[in-house]
This record gives sequence, C-alpha cells and structure tokens, in this order.
Amino acid sequence: MSQVSYTDVYVVNPVVRSIAGRHTITEADLGLPIGTLPPEDVASIGSLITVDKEVLRPFNAIRSATKRLCESKGVRVGMGTAVPGPELQATMAALEKLKDEFYEAKRSFLADFLRHLDERAESHPQYASLIKARAPSFDYVDRRMHYDIDVYKLAVPNADPNSTVLSRTLARQGNDIGSRLFEETAEFVKDAYERTMKDSGTVVRRNLAPFRDSLLPKLRSFQLLDSRCRPAADLLEQMLNQAEHVLNQIPRGQERGLAGSDYDQFMGVFRVFLSADLLEAHVAAHRSSTPTLTAMPTPSLPPTQPANTVRLTKRPMPAALPSPVSSVPRRPVISF
Repeated sequence: MSQVSYTDVYVVNPVVRSIAGRHTITEADLGLPIGTLPPEDVASIGSLITVDKEVLRPFNAIRSATKRLCESKGVRVGMGTAVPGPELQATMAALEKLKDEFYEAKRSFLADFLRHLDERAESHPQYASLIKARAPSFDYVDRRMHYDIDVYKLAVPNADPNSTVLSRTLARQGNDIGSRLFEETAEFVKDAYERTMKDSGTVVRRNLAPFRDSLLPKLRSFQLLDSRCRPAADLLEQMLNQAEHVLNQIPRGQERGLAGSDYDQFMGVFRVFLSADLLEAHVAAHRSSTPTLTAMPTPSLPPTQPANTVRLTKRPMPAALPSPVSSVPRRPVISF
C-alpha cells in the first residue's frame, strides 16, 4: 500500500484578468433589420468588437504561459494547482516574472488605449459612433486588468474543533492529487505522441525532450509526497536513458531514429504512460523492485494512418504486468 503525505503541499492559483474587447449588441443597436449583421471583423452575432484582438494578444499569451507553467509544476485541483513545497519558490519566481510581463504590457496598452479606440473606429467609419459608445472606459480597463497569485497551504490546524472533518477532506484531496497526477501524465504523453510521434513511425532525440525536461521533473518532485510516483519516474527515466543510449550510437549525419526491436521495446514501455490505470498497475507490481524495460500490455495507441507504424500496434507484447483491471492498487493511506 502506498504512503501519501501532503503536509508539504501548496495550492497556487494565479488570477489573470484582461478584457475581451467585445460588447453585446443586437441588430437594433446597429440600426439594421432583424437577421442582418455587418462584416465579421466588425461584429459577430450578438457581439461588437471594440478593441482589436491583435492588441490584446500579449495578455492572452501571458495567460496561456501561466497555465502551461502551472501544469508543468503541479497537479490541478479545485482551487488551483497543487505544488510540492520544494518546488514552490521556483514556481513563484516564474509566476512573478510573468506577472511583471503582464503589467508591462498593461502599461503599454493603457498608454495607447484611446489611440487604439480611435483607430478602431476610423477603420470602420460606418460603425464608428457605435464602437466608441460601446467601448470600455479607461478606468474600467485599468481596474479590470490585473495579475494576482494566491497561495494556500494544505493543512489542518491542530486546535481546530473541526479537525476530524477537515483531515478527512484533506485525505481525500491528497488521494485525488496522486490519482490526478497519473491522469495528467497520460494526457501529457498522449498529446506529445499525437503532435510529434504519431505520423513518423520512429523516435528521434527531439521526441524525448518533453519527457526529459517536463514530465520527469514533475514526477520526481512528487515522489517524496506520494510513493506511487517514484516507480513511475524510475521507469520513465530508464526508458529515456536506454533510448538515448541507442540514439547516441547512430553515426552523425544519419537522420534516423529508433528502429526495429529498439523501437518496439521503447514503444512497449511508452504505452504504459498512455493509461493512468496501466501506470497504477505498473506501480503496484514494481513498487519493491527495480523497473525493467519490458514491453507491457496496454490499450491500443491512438489510430495512425501510415502503414509503417502498424507493425507496432499489431505485434503482441509479452505480458510483464497482471491485467490492469485486477492490478490497480487500492486507494493509498494518507499520513500527516
């Protein structure tokens, strides 16, 4: 049975607010017959574009970067992202940098805000008065646009009269964090496979970078909190080490990756990470032993079109694990 201790976990919740640059309208606002609207770059059904979306692109980019950062450092929970204590300072430093970028972009945007509105109106003179009438005010935009970082610690005060109830809730949240971590691992691996490996029928060095640089550090950061993470991280690292060792034997100048039995062996282990249940099964079967790079049973990979990848999905893999249905471990015990 795995041990889970979430006494050193923090929930980080960045709050990023911008403006949509749109305003709800009707045909009557435009003085048009029911069922008619102006060109799409002026308005869509029920929405008037008052601020050019290109002007707002930096804020959307910072919001997306914030989301990616949190996903790389922790696990999504109800109030934000659960981050291990040792990772908190680095996470906060990176978020503070994004916060600085946000406010620099805000200063630049507000300095030219009125000019942006004038240019927007002038580019569509037929709707200029409506754009100016429906555009947000400078003060509203100033208040609306902000970047804050809320941080909470998962803990139950000893003297709290409701500590029993709170501890029970925290224990459930802790179990959910561990399970969610494996679910996010499977999502990450599936996405990487779809984007970079699905169509190639091989594995090259650049395919390994997301797993070495992002996924492995994330699993390692949780291994002191949840004993399920260490076997998963060990298997991933051994898979990457062996693949890199084989790739390093390929002479320079030859543009090829893993092939034949090397490719089959890699994919046999890789498939374990495509399923949260199968990863849990591996952890249950290998918790007290050193993981080996043996091909493992798994659900099929997402459909692939080229014939050169069929050999991987059709070739039966030797069973190294019990059936995932019977080997998924019981829920771990929380310790505080």
